[in-house]
Amino acid sequence: FPTRRSSDLFYLTVPFVIRKIGRSRLTWILIAIIVGAPVLRTALHLFFEHSSLACYVLIPCRADSLSLGVLCAVLVRTDRWWKFLLAHRSALCGLTGILSVGLIALAFGGDNESTPMITIGYSVLALFYSGCLLIAITGANATMRRVLCNRSLMQLGVLAYCTYLLHLPLMEVSRRLLGLRFAYSSTSTHFIGGLIGILLTLGVAKLSWTF
Repeated sequence: FPTRRSSDLFYLTVPFVIRKIGRSRLTWILIAIIVGAPVLRTALHLFFEHSSLACYVLIPCRADSLSLGVLCAVLVRTDRWWKFLLAHRSALCGLTGILSVGLIALAFGGDNESTPMITIGYSVLALFYSGCLLIAITGANATMRRVLCNRSLMQLGVLAYCTYLLHLPLMEVSRRLLGLRFAYSSTSTHFIGGLIGILLTLGVAKLSWTF
């Protein structure tokens, strides 16, 4: 819930900032935020006890992920940088591949409150998704572009925000209902309940989008 508030506030303020600041200054501001956010997370994690939740939900701590999305939009709308991306598509694929290896390592390194995840993990995740986005836009890899531009995946993208809002409560409701008949704490109850909750979420999101 705090994360939703933070991201919503970011989306409300960024259009105002973009309107009032020139593109060149905006680029430097975005870069400063992208660099500064992991530094802030690391400082909070090292010097303040029980700061993991703050690092996860507060806008200044997570603004690198949000700012990378804005920066990608700026890059593809600037002729010089667009030509640069097109000329270095192979490097873009290579860097994204390296980031994917980093994500695999982070996946085995602990949860979202672990030191590796808080310090650099969130930024690595954001950079990986930014790389995937730019690969799809530039056509850097034909196979990957076909996967990323798959109509089913694009439809999931349309439903993404409603899915983001509803998935946790619907998954928990499903698990609680199964827990009336089976052991709530069992792995099977959590897995099946989570799967049912995801399917319900997608169904509700589709109805919300359609109607």
